[in-house]
Amino acid sequence: MAVREPTRQSRADKTRQLLLDAAQNIFSRKGYHDASMDDIVRAADRSKGAAYFHFPGKGDIFKAVLGRLAGRLERKVQKAIAVETTPIERLDAALAAVLDAFTGHRRVARLALVELVGAGPGFRDTLAEIRIRFRRLIKVQLEEAIELGAIDPVNTRLVSVAWFGAINEIVLAWLRDDEPTDLESEVPALRALLLRSVGVAPGVPANGH
Repeated sequence: MAVREPTRQSRADKTRQLLLDAAQNIFSRKGYHDASMDDIVRAADRSKGAAYFHFPGKGDIFKAVLGRLAGRLERKVQKAIAVETTPIERLDAALAAVLDAFTGHRRVARLALVELVGAGPGFRDTLAEIRIRFRRLIKVQLEEAIELGAIDPVNTRLVSVAWFGAINEIVLAWLRDDEPTDLESEVPALRALLLRSVGVAPGVPANGH
């Protein structure tokens, strides 16, 4: 059987993915400001022409890297939620998965929470979009828990902003080593603290309502 030659589109897609993989590695190691398109092109083993065809500049590929990362992390959170059967379990799973998305991937966390903030005002919309995506995951589970009577009514927008803000500050302190700590060991206590804020006592079995 004849082997089909890769199509122009498939080759372009492969080049794009190689560039994104290389860019993620370079940005993670060197930071946004110290990285260059030349670094990325060399790491991807592609031509400058190919790189600039897909991404006109360093800012464009940085945004694409972050968009891809956010999508992957969001799918991971959705997968964790999907296996749970009660609203409290899904709420806790959403919270745990968002925490793990950042605490379990230090380089990813640094890109999304440190490098993106420091990249400049041109990335304000990208930063806002990533924050909104993860706050929405929490907000949806809060609304479902309220609708099913598992928790009392709360301002879900306010709570989701507060929860993500707490996660953001704690992870930032960990990344900056402001207060050296074993963050992984503190995650359960943080989850319990945040769940208490909506009336969920740690260790209380979740009901199905």
